[in-house]
Amino acid sequence: MEPNIWFAIGLRNFLNLRNIIFFIKGLILAISLILIVLVTLFWGGWIENIAPISSANLIHAILLGLFVAFAEEIVFRGWLLEEMIYLLGKPLGIFIQSLIFSLAHIRLNMDLINSFPLFLGLFLLALVLTIRRNLDGGSLSGSIALHGGLVGGWFLISQNLLVFSLDTPSWLIGDGGSSANPIGGIGAIISMSLIVFFQRKALTRL
Repeated sequence: MEPNIWFAIGLRNFLNLRNIIFFIKGLILAISLILIVLVTLFWGGWIENIAPISSANLIHAILLGLFVAFAEEIVFRGWLLEEMIYLLGKPLGIFIQSLIFSLAHIRLNMDLINSFPLFLGLFLLALVLTIRRNLDGGSLSGSIALHGGLVGGWFLISQNLLVFSLDTPSWLIGDGGSSANPIGGIGAIISMSLIVFFQRKALTRL
């Protein structure tokens, strides 16, 4: 095991230039994934209104994204990933870590059929976040930015910026009504599947 725990979980020299660049790359990827969903929503005419962003909601979104991402990336792509790889080896360890991540985020009030797209999207997201960490040489900066950008960005969009029509398809925006998670939508699933496919070699680059 790595003797330096902060290095092992990807937080060593977190604020140096190298990690700042990783952070920016992760944020750009998060914005790109959100834009794929938004372009489809606008194209299909499922956006009823665009509201100005309030400063309070912007701060809330930033803090929410950073807090959730920082905490979960330390747990899942930091500690848990390292432990699973140590116990089970790289391929199986990455798979089990992604499985645990997706199961931990499934809503208990959703039935099995409706929860499967969300489960699949979360599983793919865990793989994409692992790829991001591996491409960044073990640093969590990029995965924190990617995770936080998705959480905070969608919170800001769904709670403040855009009003979706009632007939917005769940296959696009995800199931769950007003609290729908687009990570379970077809756009996110296809996009993340392509990332995993084309960058699959990076999954075991630890």
